[in-house]
Amino acid sequence: MSVNAAFARQRGYTEEELAGRPTLSLFPAEMREEMRIRLSSPGQSRHDLFETEHLRKDGSRFPVLVDLSFQSNPDGTPRSRLALVLDISERRRAEKELAERQAAELERQRRARIAALNLMDDAQAAKREAETAADELRKLSQAVEQSVESIEITDLDARITYVNAAFLRQTGYTLEEVIGRDPRFLQAAGRRAKATLTCGQR
Repeated sequence: MSVNAAFARQRGYTEEELAGRPTLSLFPAEMREEMRIRLSSPGQSRHDLFETEHLRKDGSRFPVLVDLSFQSNPDGTPRSRLALVLDISERRRAEKELAERQAAELERQRRARIAALNLMDDAQAAKREAETAADELRKLSQAVEQSVESIEITDLDARITYVNAAFLRQTGYTLEEVIGRDPRFLQAAGRRAKATLTCGQR
């Protein structure tokens, strides 16, 4: 193996230390058989481009892109190999950071969708509760309106805000004559509702 100074320096060696060493010594042990086959089989194109890993002198690994060209003898057998090797650690790091950002964004979107679905569920539940309450209120209003008992409703200032049909029949007043008045005027006239409800809050 013959290398230049930059190649040796990237791996923690001097040119002299790498001169004559087997090329396969640069690859992790579990990759060497695969690399042995790849480096000895030029194929029809006499060219190969692939990603793999190299070893530094301290045993640490780093990713590389190998651009491999074969030179052949007249009979077609490989004579030599020329390899251009690029350290792609920064590219791999950038790809990893991008993948992590994309994963984080997908997770954020997933959480946002779940939150939106929860809000929709809450809104639908609130709508159902409101519809149920409105239905109960309609039933109560119908019961009050259709009651044979005379019923009046006042606010906290003791002003009549509602009377049912039985009240009007039994007292002889019209709705316009009683709404907004103090129920005590009925006592003076000898006419009093059988049920008085006070509604509202201070």
